[in-house]
Amino acid sequence: MSDNEMVDATAAHKEYMAEARRLVDEQVDALYALVNAAVSGVGTGTSGAGVAGGAQAQVTRDGHSMAVSRGGRTVMLNVEAITDLPEGADRAHEFVSGQARCAVQGPDGTAAQWMLQRVGAGSAAPPYTWVDAPTSQPLDTAAIAQVLQTMLA
Repeated sequence: MSDNEMVDATAAHKEYMAEARRLVDEQVDALYALVNAAVSGVGTGTSGAGVAGGAQAQVTRDGHSMAVSRGGRTVMLNVEAITDLPEGADRAHEFVSGQARCAVQGPDGTAAQWMLQRVGAGSAAPPYTWVDAPTSQPLDTAAIAQVLQTMLA
């Protein structure tokens, strides 16, 4: 590989990494909004998508990590992005089906995993969505509320 080709490859890699970071940051914002919407019915007795029962749940966020707490119980949501891996890591092997994954850990050790996946094909900027890893079903507030309700029970 010539020096010019090496410079071009390095620039392309940096551009890809910056775009991947922007995408993941945007999608973590979207996931945070979904989690907040999912807990909106906590303690209100509503039959909507909210996590039912007990005191009002609280959602906090620090970067790519979130915590949903109610009473003495906390569910941790930690997003790991393809860009979090060190240089030289096999990103394609570690992130086979998406740019990021979210590990959801309940206070009793129960776990779920969500993946950020492309949902549209053929467009220049396909939309992405969070899906349940085992089923590949897109997550909405009702699905997130169900997971959180189970883990906070």
